[in-house]
Amino acid sequence: MKYLSVILILSIFVIGGQQVADTQSWTRQEIVESYVDLNGISLINLELTGTDLSFANLSHANLRFAGLTGANLSNTNLTDAIMWRTILTDADLSRTDLSRADLRSANLSGATLTNAVSMDADFSNADLSDADLKGVDLSRADLRSANLSGADLTWANLWEATLVGVDLTGADLSNAFSLSTASFDNTTILPNGEKWKRTTDMRQFTEPSDE
Repeated sequence: MKYLSVILILSIFVIGGQQVADTQSWTRQEIVESYVDLNGISLINLELTGTDLSFANLSHANLRFAGLTGANLSNTNLTDAIMWRTILTDADLSRTDLSRADLRSANLSGATLTNAVSMDADFSNADLSDADLKGVDLSRADLRSANLSGADLTWANLWEATLVGVDLTGADLSNAFSLSTASFDNTTILPNGEKWKRTTDMRQFTEPSDE
């Protein structure tokens, strides 16, 4: 089984005010099973490419500027995490809880967020181009000026999401719901490349013709 990055292991010395045992030779599963809690840990600017952190508790963690390209963060608790400018290209965040996470200007190009929970998350200015967002819950999420070009948003929940200035060029919104409650403006670029207008009927994208 894949080992945690040595950089990460060397960063986990004290958690919750207690000394943690030497984990340099532990696998991710052994760390998870040992009940080591990464809640609130600081991983600022660390290079964690390809790291397997699935099922870990990273609630309130500080991951600013961290490099997590291709990392496995599936089923991870990232509630209230600080991920400003975090690099998550091609990362797996499927079924991850990102509620209230700060992902401003993060790079999630090509990332997988299928069935992730991202309620009240801040994705403003983030790059989500070509991301897999099938079934993601973006209720009340702030996507202001985010790049969602080519993203798959089928069955996504966009209840009261902010889509002002978002680029949706080529995005798939089939069966996405609650778009009538989302916020748009005339800087929002729709899947067909046109700008949003008050008269735009979004059903043309959520209920595409079979023809």
